[in-house]
Parts: sequence; C-alpha cells; structure tokens
Amino acid sequence: MRHPSYRLFVLFALLTACDADFYSATFRLENLAKIEQQMVESARRYIQQGGQVPWTLQRLCESMSHPGYGDPARMVHSPVGAYLLLKRFHHTWAHIMEELPNPLDVLGQDDLAHVFPTPADLEGSALALLRLQGVYNLDLPSIAEGEVVVNCEKSQTSTDNSFIEHCEPVNLSRLTGQPPPLPLEVSDVFYIGSVAYKSREFYYAAIWYNLTLNLMTQRSPSEGDPGLLQVLEALGDSYSELEKYQQASAFYKRALDQGDNDHSQRLESKAEDVRNKADKHGPTLVRPRSIYNNYEELCRAGVLQRDRATVETTTLTCTLVRPSPLFYISPLRMEVLREKEPRVALYYNVITDGEAGVMRQLGFSKFERSTVLPSPGETVVSDTRVSETGWVPDTEDLVVAKLSRMVAHITGLNTTFPTGDNFQLSEVEAGGATVFTEANIAVPVVKNSAVLFENTNKALVRSRASVHAGCPVLIGSKWVANKWIHEVGNELQRPCGLTQEE
Repeated sequence: MRHPSYRLFVLFALLTACDADFYSATFRLENLAKIEQQMVESARRYIQQGGQVPWTLQRLCESMSHPGYGDPARMVHSPVGAYLLLKRFHHTWAHIMEELPNPLDVLGQDDLAHVFPTPADLEGSALALLRLQGVYNLDLPSIAEGEVVVNCEKSQTSTDNSFIEHCEPVNLSRLTGQPPPLPLEVSDVFYIGSVAYKSREFYYAAIWYNLTLNLMTQRSPSEGDPGLLQVLEALGDSYSELEKYQQASAFYKRALDQGDNDHSQRLESKAEDVRNKADKHGPTLVRPRSIYNNYEELCRAGVLQRDRATVETTTLTCTLVRPSPLFYISPLRMEVLREKEPRVALYYNVITDGEAGVMRQLGFSKFERSTVLPSPGETVVSDTRVSETGWVPDTEDLVVAKLSRMVAHITGLNTTFPTGDNFQLSEVEAGGATVFTEANIAVPVVKNSAVLFENTNKALVRSRASVHAGCPVLIGSKWVANKWIHEVGNELQRPCGLTQEE
C-alpha cells in the first residue's frame, strides 16, 4: 500500500476575484453572469429601437441598472450575489423565455436551455450560503440585506478567548470593495429556511423563518411573498423538531388564529401533538455544538484578523533559501509556519501569473465535481466538499512538467512516480484558508505561492498533526494545484530511520 510522504500545494490567486453544477464552481457562475449581461444589453437595444417586450423583461432591465449589477464577475463573488443570479435564471428568465416568441431577436440568444440552472443548482447555492453562515458565524440580518458580515464568537473548546473578546465584526462586503449590496426578498429568506429544514438543519431553519416573519412586518408586501400562515406553520414545525414544544404550540395557535379552514385540521393535529410535551432544551435557540469546532475557529480567526498568520505563532519571518542550484541567483522566500513535525512551510512567488493562467486553462475542460472517499475504492459527491477537480499529468504540457521539476528542486525528491497531478482551481478575497486542525495552523491563500508539508515521518508513520482541510471561500475564487509525492522512487532521497519515531 502506498503512503504519500509529502504534499505540496501551489495556490493560484487569479487577477480577477471569485464555486457539472453551477453552484460548485465560481467560473461557471461568472460565465452565466456574462451571458445575463449580454441578454440584458441586447434587450435594452431592442426596446430603444421600438420593440415590444413583456413587462417582466422590461422591469428586469430597469432593475439591473442597480450598481450592484455593474461587474458581472464580481457580482457572483458574494454568496448572496451568486444565489440571486441562479434564482433569476431559474425563475425570472425562465418565465421571460416562455413569454418571448422571438428570443433570438430580443436577447441575441436562441437556445438557452443548456445554460439554465436546475432546481438542484438553486438549492445547492442556498446550502452553500447556510454552510458559510455556520462556519464563519455570519450575521443573518446582514445577509438579508446582501452584505457579508463575520461576527465574533467565543470558542467552544479553547480557554484562550482573548482575541475573540476584543474583536469587532468584519463587514467583508465593504472591506473587499464589493458592489453595493442586493438584498434578499422575503421569499428568498423563506426559501433558504425551507432548504435548511429539508436538510434537517432545524436550528438554521428556525432562525431563517424567524427572520422571514420579522421582514414581513418591516417591508411592504411584494409578489411571491409567503403567506403568514405558511411561515407560522413552518416555525412551529422547526421548533417542534428542536424539541421546543411550547414555542411550537404558540406558533401553531397563531396559525390557527388566521382562520383558514382549509388547513385547520392539519394545524390542530400538530398543535395537539406538542401541547402536553415538555421542552427539553429550554426556550432559547442555541446553535448546535459543532463537531468541527477547531476547524471553524481557525477559518474564522483568519478572516477576522484579516492577516496571513497562524494561531500558535505570532512572529513569523521570511528567509531566503537556496534548496538547489536552480535558486542560487534567485533564492526563494520561505516562511516556516510550523517548526515541529510535520514541518509546514510557505514559499512565495513559486510560479508566474502566466504559468498560473496556463494551469487554469488546462483544468477548465477537465473539471468535475470533487468527490470524497467514504471507504476504500468508493468515491461519492459530497455536499460539504463543494468544488471541482481536474487531473492533469506532467506530460500534458510543458508548464506542468516545469512545475513538477520545480517541486523536485524545492524538496530534493523524485517527482516522476506519481501517476498525475491534482489541480483543484479557485481564487479568494476572503476565506479559503487551508487549516491544520491538530497543529492549530491557518495557512492563507497567497498569490502564486506554495505550501509544503510532510504527512508521514521517515518510517512512513502518518502524522496526526498533518490533518488539514480547506475553509470555504467567503468572497472570491480559489485556484489550487495539488502535487503528491510518494515514497516510491525516494527510498534513497529520504531513507528510513532506525525507529518508527524517526
């Protein structure tokens, strides 16, 4: 059995900012946003020339004069903007296409069926927003207004909360120069709550439904809003699942008070079911304790500090290194993020912008949804690993071969034995760090850099401290090329020690 002895990650930050499914890859959303912009511009020209279009299209063209639509690519870099784009295609544009007898004349497009997102795409984008909310403790009312604000939260595991206690919420939408926010409609807030309920995330369902109820009292009614009875019943169902039966009973009673006889029998049955049950967890809604506490804390700390740093080390310095004669004239800038095993080092400017662009282009045609390995020999698509992967061998392009040789020069190891390189591409303005949950390290995404670490010792005993994971991207797009180096072919370059501890 082969055990990878080294891993090298080359992180490409593209010149533009930036998740087969639309919601799983930001570049697909960017392309979709450009198609939408072209259709709107074509429709506006058609209207200016005296053409008649459905009121729905005319209203959409007017609404897209909002500054938030100015840059199609940047619009989808916000998770709220990405959700709204998919919603417009799934609902508004689909309705417009049904009404238009001549879509080619009006929109400059004829057959758009292949670019339209599916219901699964829209649901996936809502799930992605819910995941970001959980990992980064996003402020819910701000999300509804179209902004991404990270709140501070005390650690559930660490005794040192000094940083969190003194931190301030970070409005990433403003900090990263995002376009003016596009708010969610009441129907969007209710829909996202329904997606959470369907996924059995009842805490998140309850808080999104509560926000729906609040917004219904704060905003003027609009087309597509859920009915009050519908929201009250959904709240009752969510609180019932959370075993907060008295509050569930109160919501069912309010729903019954609406006097809708068509639903009274169902509501009375639900109310009777919870009436005499005792609450098990008290009346207050509390976010469920996550089994990934340290992972989430490391992801949040990197965003709140807005600094490339580790949690355990606060005074990091760069060193110029020459690991091989290739770097004698132009040494590498190296920053050691962890001295103990496994040693983790960050190398700066390992590749050029042009080389990163070639890697990106090579991956485009090969992208498929990333999978996980629940058991040996089995690969499945996961709702938690929302990304796409393309495999590119060293022999496919001179740039890939050059990158592989660069890895060999940096590590001193033989890189010819692996069957391929794993290039997983994406770019970042906020979030997206690689975190080592056992070593307590958060490694930021740095343009054209490489992260090198070992995941075994010389005796090929796996290091628990090398366990790592990628944080979801909050704003932007993250492009990564993964290079695995196996022990086969490196027996002499990295010989075993005398004990398993060496």
